[in-house]
Amino acid sequence: MGSLLLAVIYLAFISLGLPDSLLGSGWPSMQKDFGVPSSYAGYVSMAISFMTIISALIAPSLIRKLRTHHIVTGSILLTVIGLIGFSLSKSYAMLFLFVCHTAWAQARWILHSTIMLPSTIHHRS
Repeated sequence: MGSLLLAVIYLAFISLGLPDSLLGSGWPSMQKDFGVPSSYAGYVSMAISFMTIISALIAPSLIRKLRTHHIVTGSILLTVIGLIGFSLSKSYAMLFLFVCHTAWAQARWILHSTIMLPSTIHHRS
């Protein structure tokens, strides 16, 4: 059971880190489509970082109220919505609508899996 949990946590960390790397690899074509300078990728990246910090500050109260499977499912769902939104964005400004989804998902799952989940497992055994 412990190995399965470790595998799920590992896969979740990998999948929730995808938006950051996809922004970097996809930016050259996005830049052409949106007609913006390459430096504008930094604004999107900063917005993701800022929203991740805000989410990390709010997440502990949500973590106390929700169960682990709700947090994992919600985080993955928000990541999927954010990535689909990035791919369907028609303008540079639309990217910022989907930044929130990816950042909230990353911060909630990272906080839960690194801080709250180990303490929960320790207390149950």
